[in-house]
Amino acid sequence: MSDERFSADPFAFSELNSSGIYKFKQDGYLHWIDDRFANDLHISKKTTVRAGGTRKPFQAEFSLLKKLGFINGSSRRTGYRIGVGLEINWPKVMNSMMYFSSL
Repeated sequence: MSDERFSADPFAFSELNSSGIYKFKQDGYLHWIDDRFANDLHISKKTTVRAGGTRKPFQAEFSLLKKLGFINGSSRRTGYRIGVGLEINWPKVMNSMMYFSSL
């Protein structure tokens, strides 16, 4: 999903600042991926209001996904990369899915 989006536009969700450096705009990316998860893949549900409207998409889930090792990136890095989006550890995700499907 993200790979298709970034193949078409490597600088999607990125902005060139006044210093000539690209910065990844994670809010737009998270809204986009939240929409894909809910409407295309049907693996999450959208609610009308999250935490009184103050919580962004994946705010709570992001820290859990990092702790489980599903998202790469140290505490100093956000886990986002220009041209990639979230650095997802797909082998770990697939192993976890295979484990739970075998239960």
